[in-house]
Amino acid sequence: MNTKRKVLLTQLATYFIKKGGVMTEREYKKQRDVPIRLFFIKRHIGSWARTIMLLKNMFTEVYEDTKPEPAVKPAVKPAVKEVKDEK
Repeated sequence: MNTKRKVLLTQLATYFIKKGGVMTEREYKKQRDVPIRLFFIKRHIGSWARTIMLLKNMFTEVYEDTKPEPAVKPAVKPAVKEVKDEK
């Protein structure tokens, strides 16, 4: 991997740590304080999905700390059927 990509990914990792999580492409594009413009990222890496994949592989501990946690679904209790005695 070339030096520009390493520097780019390092800057992105520190930015994501500062922001508290890995962002989607749309979320990143809306930010005003980004260290690297999205156009520059796509030019040197190719796509946002590949950027996130490389970030995950190079900075595993950063990715694990900043990835959003999946929503926990509440447990559904099974319905209890009442049996009536008929005489």
